[in-house]
Amino acid sequence: AMEPTVMQQHIELYVNDFSHHVGAKGKAAVHTLIQVYQQLHPQSSYNNPVFIEEPA
Repeated sequence: AMEPTVMQQHIELYVNDFSHHVGAKGKAAVHTLIQVYQQLHPQSSYNNPVFIEEPA
């Protein structure tokens, strides 16, 4: 398991003003990245919402 301090460092690094307001193009880019990854690695599956406002 990840240490709480390491987890907090990751959150502070990646959750910022930019990640809160990526816009439609940014969201589309993230979804495309996940789709390409899943095509390259079909054994992996990721069905969780990527953005907070997305339904589960």
